[in-house]
Amino acid sequence: MKHGKLVTSILVLSLAAVTAAFASMAEARSLEQIKASGELLVGSTGDYKPMSYLNKETGKYEGFDAEMAQSLAKYLGVKLKYVPTTWKTLQADTMADKFDVAMSGITVTDARKKGHDHVRRLSHFR
Repeated sequence: MKHGKLVTSILVLSLAAVTAAFASMAEARSLEQIKASGELLVGSTGDYKPMSYLNKETGKYEGFDAEMAQSLAKYLGVKLKYVPTTWKTLQADTMADKFDVAMSGITVTDARKKGHDHVRRLSHFR
């Protein structure tokens, strides 16, 4: 049980750092704006087990990233709201600021960094 709490704490802090990095971008909502809105917008494809997937029976997101998203929202004192995205539209949806953070086993790659300054800034979090 202690191990689970430690892992959750580490993940929450890591996600808080990523959220803070997103918040520092001119286009993205700031941490203050997220808190003021009362909700954290999380982009997820919902099809990537075991990281983040939409359980068709319960209608809820489940998996490792889904648990991290819930922990982050709780840590920030806001509600968690998922914004569906697809692998094909993930980068465009991110650039359009449709969500505060994308979570679905997403990795920063050289292709994703190319020409996208905000993604390059996050590459040190890998």
